[in-house]
Parts: sequence; structure tokens; C-alpha cells
Amino acid sequence: MSSTGKTHTILIVDDEERLRKALERSFRQEGYQTWAAASGEEALALLQKEKVDLVIADLVMPGMDGISLVRAIRGFDPGMKVIIVTAYGSAESMAEAEALGVAHYLTKPFDLFHLKSRVK
Repeated sequence: MSSTGKTHTILIVDDEERLRKALERSFRQEGYQTWAAASGEEALALLQKEKVDLVIADLVMPGMDGISLVRAIRGFDPGMKVIIVTAYGSAESMAEAEALGVAHYLTKPFDLFHLKSRVK
């Protein structure tokens, strides 16, 4: 919850179910409203229906990858905050994410405290 009293909403996009559910549970305990999607396509469908303040997305997923998801989000919400998490980080994908305005790029395994500090 922010200092204004508004509950912020996070969309967690990861094809790895255990990580997705763990992040969802952890952020709910912090007072955030959460949504979860197992793919980029599912995330876009959710974003058409729900107001979201931040997207935390995996870089490598079947179908639409994290960079393609960010490009699609930029098409309808250029200011959306996005954090990319990946086990397959590279200087190339990091540069591409930065060029798209991604707020943070974290490599897995990441420290949950570190991710939470980036979310705040």
C-alpha cells in the first residue's frame, strides 16, 4: 500500500508456476493486489481488463517472450513500470530491455528482498 492509501497492483508473468505463485503470495503479504499470468499472451489479455501498476515478467517463456511483452505493453501504456527477471540474462537482452524503458533487469536466482526493494 502506498503513502496515499491506494493499494498497488502487480502482474506477475512467469511460465514457472512455483515461482509465479511464490511471488504472488509474497507480494500479497506485503499488501499488494496481485494478478498472475503464465504467458505473455495471458498477461496481455489480463491487462486489457485490469488496471495494473507494475508488471514483473520473465524474459524467456514459451510463445511471447518478456521483451515482446514489453513491446506490446508500450503500444498501449508507454509509462507502465516493468521489471524483467531471467535465468538467461545477456548483455544484449539487458540493453534491449533498457532501450524499452524497463525499470529493472534482475537475474535468477534473485534475492526476494532485492526484488521487493525494486518494487517499492
